[in-house]
Amino acid sequence: MKSIFDMSGTEKAAALLTVLGPQISGDIIKHLDETSVEKLTVEMIKMKSLPDVEREDLIGEFMIELRKSSAASYG
Repeated sequence: MKSIFDMSGTEKAAALLTVLGPQISGDIIKHLDETSVEKLTVEMIKMKSLPDVEREDLIGEFMIELRKSSAASYG
């Protein structure tokens, strides 16, 4: 398994969807276009498991990016 720091954006998105679980992921995926869903699905299938440390890093990185985008929206 790659470190999250070596993953592409699509791989990180797929890992995050995996971590979030099927119900939340399903709610997110229904808002995506077909091409994005296909790319994410391929990456999710390739993914075996994500160690706890990597899960924490992934969620932390997501939260940082979310805060950045929120700050840019209000700025």
